[in-house]
Amino acid sequence: MTNEILQCVSDYYKFFKWAWQSISNEKYSDNWHIKYLCDQLQELGKYIIKREPPPYDLLIINIPPGQSKSSIVSQVFPVWLWLQDPSICTMVSTYSDSLNLRNVRNAKAIIEDEYFVFFNDYIEFKFGKRLELSVNQNNYFNNNYKGEYSGTSIGGTITGLHFNLLIWDDIINPKQAASEAERKHAKLFLDWTLPSRKKDKALTPEIGIMQRLHEDDPTGHELKKAEQGKRIKHICLPGELSDNIKPDECKSFYKNGLLDEKRLSKPILKTMRINLGSYGYAGQISQTPSPDEGGLMKREYWKIIKQNEIPEITWHMLIDGAYTAKKKNDPTGILIAGEYKQKLYVKFVISKWMESPELLRYIPECSLLNGISKASMIYIEPKASGQSLRPQINNLGFNAVDIKSNLIRLDKVARVNEVLPRIESGKVNLIEGFWNDEFIEQCAIFPNGDHDEYPDLISYAIDILLPFEINDLINIDKINKMFNDNN
Repeated sequence: MTNEILQCVSDYYKFFKWAWQSISNEKYSDNWHIKYLCDQLQELGKYIIKREPPPYDLLIINIPPGQSKSSIVSQVFPVWLWLQDPSICTMVSTYSDSLNLRNVRNAKAIIEDEYFVFFNDYIEFKFGKRLELSVNQNNYFNNNYKGEYSGTSIGGTITGLHFNLLIWDDIINPKQAASEAERKHAKLFLDWTLPSRKKDKALTPEIGIMQRLHEDDPTGHELKKAEQGKRIKHICLPGELSDNIKPDECKSFYKNGLLDEKRLSKPILKTMRINLGSYGYAGQISQTPSPDEGGLMKREYWKIIKQNEIPEITWHMLIDGAYTAKKKNDPTGILIAGEYKQKLYVKFVISKWMESPELLRYIPECSLLNGISKASMIYIEPKASGQSLRPQINNLGFNAVDIKSNLIRLDKVARVNEVLPRIESGKVNLIEGFWNDEFIEQCAIFPNGDHDEYPDLISYAIDILLPFEINDLINIDKINKMFNDNN
């Protein structure tokens, strides 16, 4: 039995570096955070192996995407635990079946690696027989020592199974985090499902790994429990040096102000800031649930141009509202916009409580004043009242259609997050007018204001009239590939 094998058994960091060849085709790129996290896991593993109460109930790790967090925590660590005690049972939960299957596949690949035979020699020497997989399924496998690895999405079925270690790994993604319903679903999973899956509630720790996405995301939800007495250890490693780093000792490891100079270099971070927008960047890279400056659409994002700067544009109208005069309801919002050379120009907006007859009288007047022509479209949010309004507008001689945007299925905050990078990158121009201040103010305080028709309308206008440029798509593909390759 070689000294290298014994070192890997006794040092999780060394085992992780050995296992990299089994789980990735990419060349291994080391960084200080990998050893730091491996050492933290190894320390927690001592209590799991000995079946002793751990020093905390939950270890939360917040770190940007692309830093091998799933590889370190969800894929390799459960296998290393089997070298210490092959009867240990681990459950890993994610937000999607595809991520779940990837974690299971990679964990299994370590055991099926031809060189794992040397570790099996050690297992046979220490425990009396070689480790063999008894059940080998896509989302679950166990061994002849009754050890288990179970992967599940948070909507999956795990009835009847109990574990020595529970890991939740990105149980909500950035788009889901913007949805209150999705956040509630994830929190119910943490509060109700996970506790019932522990072999012994006093001995079974949890590990949660994710990027910060919202104040009330799973991390935020769990950290509130610390105030009520839940024992939580929190490791927070943002992409750049900041006061948000936890624990403080980790600040000394940052080089040139960066977490990882190779995978999150300054040029990469600059590109990510453009593609993610400040809100997305704050969560996924800085590990803060919202930008320090405040709301989603800050006042400085909006560029106001003079009337004489308007190019030749086909103008379109977008309508969002309840078509009622009752001020206890939201007012009807109308936005006039057009696209020219991959920029959106907003000519006019208005927010007014109107019943349907008044709105029908106002549309021709608004159209005449704002250049709505036969080539123009009138896009109507497909609410119940909108369905009855559309044919009446068409009877007036206009081209009225329902909004078919993919944003329809998202909630209001998620819609804004979807288009925010295009706003921040300067692709939206507001034409100077009396309405500018009202529009900018409502957008600036969103989602905390009383009304949100303007954020809704500008989101739809951008999605319908201002598609991504091919260069934007290429940049996003590169970033996504980096995340998938290194996560």
